[in-house]
Amino acid sequence: MKKAKITVVPWDFSNHAMSALRYLLDEHPNDSIRVVCVLEKPNPYSPEFDWGPEVEENASIHCENKFRATTTSLGVAIPDFNVVFGIPSMQIAKFAEACQADRIVMSTHGRTGIQKLMMGSVAQQVVCESVCPVILLPNKWHVAHLATRDTSTDSSGIDTAGVNLQSPESM
Repeated sequence: MKKAKITVVPWDFSNHAMSALRYLLDEHPNDSIRVVCVLEKPNPYSPEFDWGPEVEENASIHCENKFRATTTSLGVAIPDFNVVFGIPSMQIAKFAEACQADRIVMSTHGRTGIQKLMMGSVAQQVVCESVCPVILLPNKWHVAHLATRDTSTDSSGIDTAGVNLQSPESM
């Protein structure tokens, strides 16, 4: 029997991240999915700066609960959810290397021009920093797939209409 491939899916609670997860479940249903959410630490020079192990733990718990609520409402069981702190592109690549991932699947947000210049492209940086292949789903793919679904959303604001997600175990 073939060993399941390990696939990392970066999670930022966007519809783009949900599209990447949908793609992975549809196209690679037997993969072992490792979801990683990267939170940036606040600016230490900010007057509201309050950081430490308790703040990190609370942020991690909040993110995991929100992720579980979103995926559970869709009937998907993803047991491996991780929260790390730092620069997103570096942490995604580092996480994938640490778990010996076979690939990373992520969607681009489709920023161009000034937006891309100001905000950068995490996806582009992940491609440059990763030691494994990266499957990038372009923004136009995401938009086209949303257009084929109804526009209803669940309580988390994520488009769930017409979603046919199944956990890898049920396939």
